[in-house]
Amino acid sequence: MRIKGPTTNRVRRHEAEEPARTGIYKPTAILPAPPPPPSRPPRSLGNFSAAPAEDIVNVAADHFSQSEALKWKQRVPMRAFLSHLATFPGNTWQERWEASGHDEGRPVGDDAGDNKPLRMKLNCAAGQAFALRLVRPTLLGFRCNRFFHYSPWFRGVAQDPLLEEFCRRADQLPMSQARRTRTKFDVCCALTVFGIDLKDLTPEGLLHYAVESRKHELAGEKTSFAGTLAGRSSTRWATSRHPHPAACAGPSPAGRSPSRKPSTTTSSTTAR
Repeated sequence: MRIKGPTTNRVRRHEAEEPARTGIYKPTAILPAPPPPPSRPPRSLGNFSAAPAEDIVNVAADHFSQSEALKWKQRVPMRAFLSHLATFPGNTWQERWEASGHDEGRPVGDDAGDNKPLRMKLNCAAGQAFALRLVRPTLLGFRCNRFFHYSPWFRGVAQDPLLEEFCRRADQLPMSQARRTRTKFDVCCALTVFGIDLKDLTPEGLLHYAVESRKHELAGEKTSFAGTLAGRSSTRWATSRHPHPAACAGPSPAGRSPSRKPSTTTSSTTAR
């Protein structure tokens, strides 16, 4: 009920009875910052930082080959990649990778020159080496290469129930398949370059990944899913986590789905 009557039409200011207390409120803004390195880096298949090249070749063949008959074919790319890294100084594969200069944005396949089959082999083996946590690239060192199956490679090695739950929730988002695929790829990429598991990925770390991606024009600025990244999925996942991991739906190559054109049909329903 509205009370009728005359008003002064003035704003009356009142002095505070006591001064406001300081130091009891925390800022709510999330500032981009890389997550702290874990005390024990994830190595689900073992620590191969200083392992002989042939041991790594065999592990990669055992894990990534689809059948026993194809293991010989799987060994060729990884052997070529490790032979390439072996030409650089270092006591570990990580040190050799850093000495190679690929972290500055030079694709691994460039060392193949005009040899297109070798270029594809080096590119494939580099992605598998990242998934195995054999080497930890920078964001530029990772994204200057093109991987069409990196998410299933990474998840197959990680065997992380929390990551599988995230992917399941990402697959339920009301967006195109291309965006859902890109969301899962972004999270796998962030976990790779930070050298962590999903449980160690902080909101500040995910924001740092997004900021750095935009800084280097890696956020899909020229595609239909520009700026999607993993933020929307992460928000839903983080606010409704439940301990029942499930496997994701079948992967599709990131960025290969055709862009969706906006509908021109008019509707009386309010856009959300």
